[in-house]
Amino acid sequence: MRTTPTAASEAMMELTPLHPHIQLEATLAAIRLKTLNLWSKNSVPHTGIIDRIHSKFPVLQAKYDKIPKQFVFDKKYKIQLNETGQPEGLSPKELRVFTDGSKTNEGVGSGTFSEDLNILICTPLGTYKTVFQAECISSNSSGHSNRCLNLPKVNDFPIRILTDSRTVLQALS
Repeated sequence: MRTTPTAASEAMMELTPLHPHIQLEATLAAIRLKTLNLWSKNSVPHTGIIDRIHSKFPVLQAKYDKIPKQFVFDKKYKIQLNETGQPEGLSPKELRVFTDGSKTNEGVGSGTFSEDLNILICTPLGTYKTVFQAECISSNSSGHSNRCLNLPKVNDFPIRILTDSRTVLQALS
């Protein structure tokens, strides 16, 4: 350990020394720029940082998907959490859509069903998704299918999407 006051202070406060911290931030910035296709490689030595990263961590060369953030301030839905199993205020005039996601040894999938709208959507999601992701996809597909139908019977009635995933509902609220 160096005996300078800076090094002693860093050790006492359990801070990363400045040089490795700057290298880490530069590495993260390079990865971020590369994933956004904003990284250009030229003859400057520091642009080789991406090659060094890929040689140490080949998994960073894998394909990825990046979804931009969306801010929705005007929600056109109401979330109702109910523990009893019997939804409150069911109306015979509303259209019901059921969603679910599941994971088995064979893989992950999501499903959307509505007898009122004659919808049955089963989506296989591979083996690496989580149940939460499957639940999110099923809730999202139910909303898209209702919107895409654009039938007069859909526009005239409220639509109730029923799910057993409290975490998805909390994420939407």
